[in-house]
Amino acid sequence: MVTDSRQQYAALKELHHWLKNRWPIKQDIPEHQQKQLTQICRKIYKQHQHHKQIHAGKNKIQSHPGFKQDQFHSGFLFLGEQSATPLHDHAESFALSLLLSGAVNISIYRRAENPPENLSQLVFKETLQLQPGDFASLPADSSLIHKLSTISQTACLLDIHYPQFNSDQRHWYLPVASFGDQQLSCQRISDGKFSTYNV
Repeated sequence: MVTDSRQQYAALKELHHWLKNRWPIKQDIPEHQQKQLTQICRKIYKQHQHHKQIHAGKNKIQSHPGFKQDQFHSGFLFLGEQSATPLHDHAESFALSLLLSGAVNISIYRRAENPPENLSQLVFKETLQLQPGDFASLPADSSLIHKLSTISQTACLLDIHYPQFNSDQRHWYLPVASFGDQQLSCQRISDGKFSTYNV
């Protein structure tokens, strides 16, 4: 089954309108608004669950652009078996990940205030497990650091950001030390310099 792109865009435009009218989203979304967001995401899932799948290889991650409008940006993220994104933030952008297929864990940390220069102390907050049709949202808070990892052979997500951030606003976090399961000490790397590191 191939879904008409106009139908796909209609649900994404609805989400764009919903976010724009509630911006800025700096904290967790209140319960009554969460129900509205869930209804919109169900529409998006129904319209995208038959999206063409690209099977990334083992330990591989691929991304492909999706729908853009104003400062709203979506894209598809394909994760292969045993793959995981590095820890990262989304600057001051609201982020929503809607799982289309497979299963993933999203591990979320909070960056401590006033860390040593070039180092960030991350404190574990929670792990969310997503099944097809589930979504997770992160408020526009650059202190929330997270990573995605597959717990199935492959996975496909629709990643949504509002407003779209510039690459020089995002940072990646490479662990240099761990203190049990609850705390990490990480090197904080700007997006532009991240490609020079072997991760």
